[in-house]
Order: sequence, then C-alpha cells, then structure tokens
Amino acid sequence: RIMPPPRPIPAPFPEIKYHRVEVKIEGQVALTKVEMLFVNNSTVMLEGTYLFPLPAEAAISSLVMYADGQKMVGEIMDKEQARQIYESIVRQRRAPALLQYVGTRAVELKVFPIPPKGERKIQIEYSHFLKSDSGLIKYAYPLAGTSFPGSAIRELSITVQIKAREALRNVYS
Repeated sequence: RIMPPPRPIPAPFPEIKYHRVEVKIEGQVALTKVEMLFVNNSTVMLEGTYLFPLPAEAAISSLVMYADGQKMVGEIMDKEQARQIYESIVRQRRAPALLQYVGTRAVELKVFPIPPKGERKIQIEYSHFLKSDSGLIKYAYPLAGTSFPGSAIRELSITVQIKAREALRNVYS
C-alpha cells in the first residue's frame, strides 16, 4: 500500500496581544499613533509580519521598536537598501523591524526576531489631510489589516481626540 507523504507541520506564528490606536484630529489634519505588541508563545524564534492599509496621501513619520527594554528608532531609506540591511540583520539574529510600502496604499511591517516566549512592541505614527465634503470631515482607521493566518488580536482600543475651530454638530462612529 502506498502511503501519501506526511503533510508539513505548519510553523507557529506570533499573536498580537494588543493593537492600540490614538488619533488626534485638529481641523483637517489627523495624526495617528499605532502601538502593537507581538507575542511569541512558541519555543522557536519567529518573524512577525503585519500588512497595514494606509489612507491615501498618508505620510509615515515614525517607526519605533522595543526589544528587550531598548528603544530602537527606525530610519527612512531606499526600499532595496532597507531590505538588504534587514536581511543581513536577520541572518545575524539581531533585532530589526522593516516597514515598507506595498503598492500605494499599504505598508508591510516585518519584525525579527521575536524570541521564544518573548515579545516585541512596535509603534508607528502617520499623518494625513482629511477632505471636507459639504462640511463633513471623514476619518477612517483601516482595521482590514492582516497579521498572520488564523490569528486574532486579543485587545483593540481606539481613542480619538478632536479639536475644531467651529462647534461640532455630530460625531459618527
């Protein structure tokens, strides 16, 4: 009797313990701060990937990663140069994070290594101009991002502060 080859065991993936968002809207400018905690509950070193849709015209101003209590501030550079540096650091098993544009309306965040039973905190800031349509200003936060197949975000919080020159008539959520 011929036996089929064994199926490969799927690699474990990190989970996102929390995804916290703080938004400050002043007039028609929105500043969004995102903080995520990647957690590795497995016994092997993992890489985390998060696909994050961005609003049109959004400009990323900051990427920070905390590894073993140390704050590491990202810098903006050419895509190919950033990928080469990231891959070099991954081979050395040091702690990089790579944030790169994927098309025109999304970024991909890669975090490595997330040590066994360890975690990595990531913070991203971006700003963008909010269009006005007959006095209605719309802000949308993209929750359609995907992290890892089959994973879920344990905690999600969104805080919005609005500062306007004119009195607000209605706020919809």
